[in-house]
Amino acid sequence: MKLAGILDPIARTVWSAAFASIGRAAYSRGALPIPFGGQSILVIAPHPDDETLGCAGTILMHVRSGDAVCLAFVTDGAQSRAGGLAPEIMRQHRQREAEAAAASMRVARFEWFGLPEGRWSCEELSDPLLDVLRRTSPHVIYVPSRVDFHPEHHKVAHCLARLIAGPGIIPADTGVRVYPLQVPLTPLLGNRIVDCSSVWAGVLAAMSVYATQSANVGRALRMRRYAALSHGLTRYGEEFWQMSASSYSRLHGAPPHQWRTTCFRGIRYRSFSDPLAYLSGIRERRRLKRSAEDSGRTLQEG
Repeated sequence: MKLAGILDPIARTVWSAAFASIGRAAYSRGALPIPFGGQSILVIAPHPDDETLGCAGTILMHVRSGDAVCLAFVTDGAQSRAGGLAPEIMRQHRQREAEAAAASMRVARFEWFGLPEGRWSCEELSDPLLDVLRRTSPHVIYVPSRVDFHPEHHKVAHCLARLIAGPGIIPADTGVRVYPLQVPLTPLLGNRIVDCSSVWAGVLAAMSVYATQSANVGRALRMRRYAALSHGLTRYGEEFWQMSASSYSRLHGAPPHQWRTTCFRGIRYRSFSDPLAYLSGIRERRRLKRSAEDSGRTLQEG
């Protein structure tokens, strides 16, 4: 265990150099910066901490730019086994942590649906999510995707896709930005990048609030470092896959059990195998990219 702790930072340094080489090779040349200011933003978190681990830096940039940001927490996170806490105690902890994270990022609008993790249906999510969509009229929705291994993330993605497929639910020009959670998008899918170095202290502060989920923080930080380097930034970046709401609906409209997800691999606690999370599932990422592009072309031609 002691040896692993010594070798872990060495592995991170080696992998960082490799990602920097990828960036220099212009592998991710197509990624664009995200504009801030004058927008309504909705961030959907399947669990309390997903919003922070996935896109805390970008949330902070939106808030700093005066954008109206709403955080919507779908489940209560009570099934986490961290610390051996009973589900009811864990639920209380995670709600308090979510509230503290929102306050840390100075997000004024906080929506707690509190659906019981692992025991909810799309029908139960539809009404509260529809209400938030109508009240916020978001220009951009941040949400996870099928590039993931967690069934709750898949379920939220599918439920949102079904909901926004309906006519008049959200403005026609609403965009969706997929944020990664342990499974990296990689520059194959990441077409937007945010340099969050200027708000890095705020990112660390927001993550530190989630004491029950502290084991996940290291992975999230490494992913930001790798994203920055592979997109030609120098310090920390958050990578997103942006598409139209219609494209998102088409990609996630089928039930999750029909999705190809077993090919994906998440970032582990230690950094030794980090590149495998980026290499596993390359073929599926390419297929999804083509599907999203084909969907976009179909919409434009229509």
